[in-house]
Amino acid sequence: MTMPRLAPSVHTPRFTRGDVLATIDPDTWINSGYRTLFYRRMWAAFAALAACARITPSRATTFTLAQYDTDQLRAATTCGHSYPVLLLPVVVAAIERYLKLRRKLGGTALFVSEDGSPLDNSTGRYAFQHLAAQYGLHGGQILARLYGFFDRCFVEETDRAAIMALRHRRTANDLDVPMSEIVAARDDHERLWKVLNRRHKLAGEAGRWIGGHGKAKIAREMRLFKPVRSKTPITNFMRTDPVCASLLRQAWTGRKLNAQRAMLIEKHLPYLSLLRDRGLLTTRQIAYLLNCTADSIRLRLFARRRAAETPAEREERERLERFWDVRILELYRERTDGETPGAFFERVRKPDPSYPFDRLRLLRTLQKGGVAPAQLAAKSGKRPRAKTAKSRKNESDGGGKRTVSAAT
Repeated sequence: MTMPRLAPSVHTPRFTRGDVLATIDPDTWINSGYRTLFYRRMWAAFAALAACARITPSRATTFTLAQYDTDQLRAATTCGHSYPVLLLPVVVAAIERYLKLRRKLGGTALFVSEDGSPLDNSTGRYAFQHLAAQYGLHGGQILARLYGFFDRCFVEETDRAAIMALRHRRTANDLDVPMSEIVAARDDHERLWKVLNRRHKLAGEAGRWIGGHGKAKIAREMRLFKPVRSKTPITNFMRTDPVCASLLRQAWTGRKLNAQRAMLIEKHLPYLSLLRDRGLLTTRQIAYLLNCTADSIRLRLFARRRAAETPAEREERERLERFWDVRILELYRERTDGETPGAFFERVRKPDPSYPFDRLRLLRTLQKGGVAPAQLAAKSGKRPRAKTAKSRKNESDGGGKRTVSAAT
């Protein structure tokens, strides 16, 4: 049995407006769990409630259809208070989109399963975690970022009592605001609507945020919900090798994760690196087994190779580095106009003696010598053009049409 992997990093970047709109678009949820249109519309409604009303999915599952239809949604607190839930037009549109499929099921709850049965209050939270995994948002903190988006909308608002009423809570930093003022703001719906419409970044007509206009804004502003590389393939060798199989079964609890990972790396990386040298594992597969990033594994393998060098091997490597640091700049200055660094790298690898290092070291050498494309463009006062699909194809074929002035 393969145990689920926690993310190598627990950080999920702050959401832009485009990222928030993406979570409200059912098409974003097409690769998540429970991917039917019914569930995708429901998850999108949950996201709208989180970003525009600071309502958690577990709280949303307590709402009834009657409360929604009569505009009587309220958020209760553990202290015995309750606050009105004001729904911006974009939230109403997201819920109504879901209700087109939900109303025919009957029942009293606003949010139900596709068969009409009650929805468990943890289902929505798991859906957001699955969405995060599908898009490589390793922290799984989509909901926290949606709440943060709501909170940031009111950073410059001076009516603190109204903010707390809209957030349905007051924090330790707000204890200087008397509860009586918060209650007065809570009961003044006109006051709350003024603050919400004045400050929230998704206020206004729903058509600005949903549908064609919303998709256009998502395309321009979204950063995070983009396809990621395919999942790491689990081979038969990984399932049958004793060490690999044990790592596949390893339970990653999330507590003291760094210490757990460090212990397993110290114990198993030497063996796994041997398997990699024999072509039985890739760097990505080792990273998956040890629950870390491929870059981290590359750096550790590089450090191991350097540490295993004998004095004679180290001296020979340093001699080659000194020789090629000078020679590669000479060859680069002698290249024909239009030859890209990628094509140049492929060319210098073919002669005998050939360039013994990787492309990254070549680029660093060019940068150190001041002849990298961006540096040459800056000297000539021109901005380097972004690569197109055609230019990338030309580069892979060993040439290109872009002209780069030769270094002097």
